[in-house]
Amino acid sequence: MRILHVIPYFPPAHSYGGVPEAVYSLAQAQAELGHDVVVWTSDAGIQLGAEREGITLEWQTDSHIRAIGKMAGMRVIYVRNRWPFLAERFKVFTADYLRAETFSAPIEKFDILHLHESYILGYGRLARWAVGKGVAICHSPHGSLLPPVHRSIKKALHAWIDPLLRRKWFPYISAFFALCKNEREQILSCGASVDSIHIIPHSAPSFAASPIPLPFDFPPLDNAPTFLCVGRIAIAKGIDIVVKAFVDLWKKGQSARLVFCGPDEGGVGLITDAINAAGIPFFQGYIENAVGVYILPPIPHDCLPGLYESADITLCPSPYESFGLTVAESLSFGTPVIVTAAYGCLEHLSAPEEMMEIIPPNDARAMRAAMERMRWKKELRREKIRNHDILPSQSAIAGQTLSIYQNLLKHRSHV
Repeated sequence: MRILHVIPYFPPAHSYGGVPEAVYSLAQAQAELGHDVVVWTSDAGIQLGAEREGITLEWQTDSHIRAIGKMAGMRVIYVRNRWPFLAERFKVFTADYLRAETFSAPIEKFDILHLHESYILGYGRLARWAVGKGVAICHSPHGSLLPPVHRSIKKALHAWIDPLLRRKWFPYISAFFALCKNEREQILSCGASVDSIHIIPHSAPSFAASPIPLPFDFPPLDNAPTFLCVGRIAIAKGIDIVVKAFVDLWKKGQSARLVFCGPDEGGVGLITDAINAAGIPFFQGYIENAVGVYILPPIPHDCLPGLYESADITLCPSPYESFGLTVAESLSFGTPVIVTAAYGCLEHLSAPEEMMEIIPPNDARAMRAAMERMRWKKELRREKIRNHDILPSQSAIAGQTLSIYQNLLKHRSHV
């Protein structure tokens, strides 16, 4: 099969959460199974010198294409965003994806167009173009279809704009891939048929055979636990709940080290103000062998193993995650998690119950209580749990998607 994945960001970009890594794993596994796979993406988050094991970047001087990535059995075309600052500041992507045709193949040469994420400028034109060429279209929202985390003016804007954008591509989708039951219901509420929706989780997380060392020292702390939050530092990700819980823990005389690692999306200011007001030691850009709160910048994907292995407990406080790879990543390196019940991955995980504390979302008291219970369980840390014991393997997930692709093509051949 000839498969085209389109996504607004892709490795080596590492400031957009787990979605690009999940798509990377899927595309890679499909190529390894012998299929012709191409990825069209934008240049958001990549820069000269960026690296990712498995991808070789060839930088271009073309006015529309920033780089071409070569992987085993597949190619990645990075299309320039016409207004890069919109991608950087507001996650509004302005790449003309059809510009990638001359660097890969015309869209009619593909059997499947698989769109990732939902409200991306250019998807409407791309979908109509593909339908006109007889290409079957699949869609993976990755939690972006109806996320229940928008507030105030942002909520009003999305309520108005999203249905307009959705009309441009949603009716052309032949198969939807939901990550959990909740996302399945969201897709149904937007008008999709029951038979077109398939619940398929992300595969077990994968990392380089030889992980990249951390770009900073992470000294051990023997007399207190180290809690870790990985990902976007934003209120929408529940960091305010973590801060409240940690401050309460500190006031009770239970000192600890709390580490945030990820891109700042308006949360660093909140953390700084709350921690300084509570008189808790605060550090930014590095880690010391001391209790307090630390904020670190985002790191490459293949550095994450060292980060998880340096922590005692990973905190996953988001009030909404259609999946949430952080949970599986942490568990796969033997680090227990405190996770809210809002994570869709909990439907699919196979891991020891004692490695997880599941709490209600948006509940700082429950988070603090779980941190109190877990802080004395540093001995709970286990040997690495094999990835396939936590989630299905990459090849298994690729096989499920390929089976659905094939059914679409068979149906089209009979029409």
